[in-house]
Amino acid sequence: MRAFIAPGPGRRLQALPAARRAAATPLRARRAAARAAGPDAAEAEDGAESALKRLPAAAAAGAACLALAASQCGAALAVPPPRRPAHAAEARVAVRAPPLASTTLAGPAFDTAHTAAWLRYRVLQLFSMPTTGKLLAVLAVAVPVLLVGGLAYKAAMNCTWQEAITKAYHAMGNVPGTIAKEQSKAAMFIVNAVYLAGIMSFAVVLGILSADIAAAVREVRAGNFPVVERGHTVLLGWNRQTLATLRQIAVAQSRAGAGGAPFGLPVVVLADRDKDEMDREVHDAVGGRLAVITRSGSSTRLEDLRRAAVGSAGTVLLQYPEGKPKNRAHAEQAAALAALKRESSGQKVIVQGDGEAAAEGFDAAAVALNAARGWTPRGGAAGGAGATGVGEAELVITSGPRRVGQVMCMVAFQPGLEYVLSDLLEFEEAWGEGSRLCTAPLDGRLVGRPYRDVRRSFESGAVVGYMDGGELRLNPKDNEQVPYGAELVLVTGKDGPQPAAAPAAPEMPRLRRAGRGAALQRRHVAVLCFGTAADAAPMLDALRDFAPRGSRVTVVCSDPVGKDALRALQRRGVKVSQVEADPGAGAALERAGLEKADAAVVCGLGPDAAAGDAQVVATVLQLQALSARHQDEGRRAKPLDVVAAVGSNSTEEVLWHATISHSVERALADAEAAPPAGRAKPEAARGERHAAPAVELHLLNPDQLMAGLVTHASMEPRLNRVFAELLTSDSGHEIYLRPASGFGLPPAGRAPAPVTWAQIQEAVRARGQTAIGVAPAGGGPLALRLAPAADDTFDLAAADELVVIARN
Repeated sequence: MRAFIAPGPGRRLQALPAARRAAATPLRARRAAARAAGPDAAEAEDGAESALKRLPAAAAAGAACLALAASQCGAALAVPPPRRPAHAAEARVAVRAPPLASTTLAGPAFDTAHTAAWLRYRVLQLFSMPTTGKLLAVLAVAVPVLLVGGLAYKAAMNCTWQEAITKAYHAMGNVPGTIAKEQSKAAMFIVNAVYLAGIMSFAVVLGILSADIAAAVREVRAGNFPVVERGHTVLLGWNRQTLATLRQIAVAQSRAGAGGAPFGLPVVVLADRDKDEMDREVHDAVGGRLAVITRSGSSTRLEDLRRAAVGSAGTVLLQYPEGKPKNRAHAEQAAALAALKRESSGQKVIVQGDGEAAAEGFDAAAVALNAARGWTPRGGAAGGAGATGVGEAELVITSGPRRVGQVMCMVAFQPGLEYVLSDLLEFEEAWGEGSRLCTAPLDGRLVGRPYRDVRRSFESGAVVGYMDGGELRLNPKDNEQVPYGAELVLVTGKDGPQPAAAPAAPEMPRLRRAGRGAALQRRHVAVLCFGTAADAAPMLDALRDFAPRGSRVTVVCSDPVGKDALRALQRRGVKVSQVEADPGAGAALERAGLEKADAAVVCGLGPDAAAGDAQVVATVLQLQALSARHQDEGRRAKPLDVVAAVGSNSTEEVLWHATISHSVERALADAEAAPPAGRAKPEAARGERHAAPAVELHLLNPDQLMAGLVTHASMEPRLNRVFAELLTSDSGHEIYLRPASGFGLPPAGRAPAPVTWAQIQEAVRARGQTAIGVAPAGGGPLALRLAPAADDTFDLAAADELVVIARN
């Protein structure tokens, strides 16, 4: 029996009988001949036509079984979606076309070796499915064989469909006596063919259910066979931010929706760890929300990189190797970058750094990154035709205590800034819509226009600057002309920036005289370091760069801090004192004079995240009790701001519950001790002030923040330059929380008048700064509004704060 696909609409499947003469006879001629031969022949011809019509349904049934089997694969191994249509593939080639001078891992598009590797890869994935999926895959093959065999038997023996299917099933199932009774040679041949197919089908079923095949399945599931994918995402290495990065990628994918996914799937993790351990941790972190494949290997070995198919990847993230000496970690990254250049095909490469490479400039990792970028033709794009390196490549400083110290210092002097950073950096599903930084091309109508017209040309989204080639211009002057080809930098919501029909200046109300408070306020900060003096150094460096003149710093550490570090602070106009004692001891906290401190920063917790979280919980409870006593004695009026880094959401939940329950218990105790109505309060209790809580928590999860930063940089590598300037406190621009009164808001008048977001932006621009949001006083993270629409109105109070970008 032979089959062919007939051209034309529907592509009807036509089966040819064994006799060539009948096969070549047109359908109408065969019907006429059958009617002339008699009613029996006509009935047989009609039955054969009916069988031909049913054959597509049989093929559809087999395809349905195969689709159901494929759906079972998701429970054991992430299977990427099918290839996109040809037009989509052409569009992707235009973006990620491999350079002509480079040698790629994937090879030609229709290479026979690549096709064989792809088929082997899919077969290995099939064997890694659960038992239900394997059985359905067998049915997907057996059902079409059964139906085709029954059709052929019916055509040969002129029997009913029931008899034909029954005979085919008996032969396939090796029912005794079904083959020996056949008299026709054609029937004998067909039944034997079905019998042989049945032997193979049942052999696979029995093999799947046997112990040997089960052991083989386990071996394949834990195997390290090469990945055959294109345009996927590869994470090289493993550190404490890996799982957080995978969670951020999963949320970014879900928020993008269909057609706009920023990352190619699946995500392949290549790390020098046990594969089973990685699989368990990845499953606990992201579950089934993200297709992740793990492979064991080293990012410095070319054969291991090929196992992860980095040559055909769309994005490669090289993570910082934690727990190793600095020089060795940088050397490993340099070797990995050199290997990546060997397998380059225009990928985006994001390199996690610890801050030291960027500071030194001639570090091994920094030199290797520049080499990986390769030579780019004049006027061409990185990774384009003629280039010799990877595509866009950026060094993102996310690891190490330097960056964490900078962020904690910024929060210590601006309580509440942690909510702004979390909103901008993290992809979070739980907190409303969220905001993020993005870039947008300059509209041709605005080329050469002053910057004031450019920033007024959006109905939603706050323009904070632009990029001109490799130069970043944040918060430029209003009369500065934006050149052709510039990329605008904006803060926007999840729907992206919405351009206006034309730039429009809002009608401004009469503003008040700008009050004090626009500059950063002096504060007394206590640094509680539970490690060595070296652990306190990053925090002291950040304080030296960020603390305004007249501030005071008290260092509590069992290991005395060197005089040079203290003098560096003093030269910046910061008063410094030191308590050489364990900050976990109550006597040390008493000696530190915390009743006069505005904020306490907990640092030096060590690499063990669980132990560090336990120390944070214990310290917060101590500070809470001490601050409450100071309030009872009348020595403190405001709550103590406690800034700490935690490693898990469960620790945050415990700490928030502890502080809230403590405040409630104090309020209940005050109510119980209150005298009856009309009776004077005892003199001894008049100094008590229980209206304010003892402490205000400002918790940071550095792993989540930095994972969000990496995710943003992976989506738009050039955004890394924006984050680097905003989060580096020693130069350039930073994010500030400043009172509305410092900008003449709310407007003048007896009754506060509502103002639009466009009017707020103009009032802030009059002071040479850029507004990106509103933070109502005491509102917390839920009240924070970043990049609202231009016509959104706000009833501002003098104590409300505005989120602005300004020069340090």
